[in-house]
Amino acid sequence: MEQTTGFPDYTPNLSKTTELEVVRARWDPPLFKVLWDSAPWDDMFRQRLKFLILHSTDDLSARAKSDLVDIVEFMWTLRRTFWLIGHWFFIDHHRDDYSADLHTERKKECDCGVEIRPKSDVGRAALQAHSVGCRIR
Repeated sequence: MEQTTGFPDYTPNLSKTTELEVVRARWDPPLFKVLWDSAPWDDMFRQRLKFLILHSTDDLSARAKSDLVDIVEFMWTLRRTFWLIGHWFFIDHHRDDYSADLHTERKKECDCGVEIRPKSDVGRAALQAHSVGCRIR
């Protein structure tokens, strides 16, 4: 397969029909369902770094500690979305109902189909800077 210029070697050029067909042929719904049902986003969250570099929790203000709790809560709430965005795979949504439903659900989630309600002004400002199109309250 020819690769898209400027992208890593694993990124196919989907503007070419032959490349698109090769990528579509890779989609294996039963195999993906096994992966999906294992909830790999939970493993990703559990294995995250859990310590502060260059900071001591004891030295942080109450506000900073509260903001850290908000950040981890945000990461927990959107862990599946972060996993989806970080793992590229092509869903042939014409193959079957499972694939069509998964494609629709994944697109809605990755387009920020969840409502986010940060508890602090810092969390709200951070979300507004990075969440175009999301409903932030």
